[in-house]
Amino acid sequence: VFEYKLPEHIQQLASARTGLGPSQQYNVEGSVDVSNHEGGQKYVLDKVALVAGDQKLFVVDGTLAWTPNSVKADTTVGYTDKNIAFKLDGKWSKNDFKLSVSGMPSSDPNIGFNLNWELKRGENDIDHKFVFIHGADPNSEINRLSLIQSAVYKLDPKNLLVSASSKLTYPVVNLKLKGEGKLTRKSVSASLEAKYKTFKYGTELSAKMDTEKPGDYEVELEAELMENSVELKAKRVVLEARKSQFTNSLRL
Repeated sequence: VFEYKLPEHIQQLASARTGLGPSQQYNVEGSVDVSNHEGGQKYVLDKVALVAGDQKLFVVDGTLAWTPNSVKADTTVGYTDKNIAFKLDGKWSKNDFKLSVSGMPSSDPNIGFNLNWELKRGENDIDHKFVFIHGADPNSEINRLSLIQSAVYKLDPKNLLVSASSKLTYPVVNLKLKGEGKLTRKSVSASLEAKYKTFKYGTELSAKMDTEKPGDYEVELEAELMENSVELKAKRVVLEARKSQFTNSLRL
């Protein structure tokens, strides 16, 4: 059994919520078992409650554990006749990070949430993923906000390669933002797609140079807005030292 004196401002807040006087004595009851755990510590909480008089303001049950490269929690927090199940699982290393957090209130599952965040780094690449789901279904495909990103970079001047992609989706409002790009010594390409409710926009760019001979180039640009589109093409082929063939077109 523990006894804990609350700071004055917390006492005033608790008094406003419970109707108890600010001079009320607050106690902490329950048991906490602490043990060594994989280089860290583990806490097992058994009905740990903040008590004012004969009223339990909230009660915590569950486990908390941490190690040098992880943290984990699986708890239930009860307040009055309601409770919320809270889980956390985080792991990390030199180049990787992963975090999962979820909360599910018993009073209104529709305000529950499930979050997953992951980051991976390689010698020449990065992958990032963030997913936030809200509502009663922790695996919902509709109430799901997703951000998926990746990048590859090889900065050798003789074999230059830089590419990146990013995709943001939120199906509940028909939101989609997607962008991709790639750069090499002799080419560049990029695309962008945007959707929101009934709005739609997209564009693509592709450009190459020195394909056969120095001075050659080929460029294509396409853009689409709602039901309208435009396409531009330009090409140069070097035939001789002072002779080239040009081809250009524009389509609406």
